[in-house]
Formats: sequence, structure tokens, C-alpha cells
Amino acid sequence: MEVGGSLAEVKAKLGLFNDTYYRFMEEEEEFKETISKGKELCEAWWYAQGRINLENKNFSSHLYHMNMKNRHGWSEKQEVKQEKMKQEAKQKE
Repeated sequence: MEVGGSLAEVKAKLGLFNDTYYRFMEEEEEFKETISKGKELCEAWWYAQGRINLENKNFSSHLYHMNMKNRHGWSEKQEVKQEKMKQEAKQKE
């Protein structure tokens, strides 16, 4: 994951099926911490790729954007919680 690999790739290389993976995540703290660190390294690698390739005309910014949306939770919209905003406005009155 350190070089941008996905969790699916890691599970495949380790020969882990989903049921085993989820059991390890629940029962093995060291495994859980290792996966968490791997996810952080993966995300950092992808951020670096975007930064490094800002001026590279052959770099697909669209593909990068789609990857980041799907892998790392990027969103194109901001959700506004109107009810909370209304309550805060009333408190200020």
C-alpha cells in the first residue's frame, strides 16, 4: 500500500478472503494497526502523485480525480445542514 496499492491488492497477495480479513480486523490488533498504517501510506502516495505531476501534460488529471473520489472519499459537493444553521441563527437572536 506504500506505493499506492489498494486493500484488494494486499488481500490478494496475502491470500486473504474477505471473511478472514474481517475476522483479523476484529481479533488481531497488530493486523488492524498495520492495515490502518498501510491505508495512510497509500493515501499519502496518491497525494504525492498529484503534487509531483501538476505540470506533467501526460498526467491524467481526470483519472487522478476519479481515483481520489473513489479511494479517498473526495466529494464534488458540500452538504449544508440547514437545520443546524437555523438553530445557530436563532441562538444569536
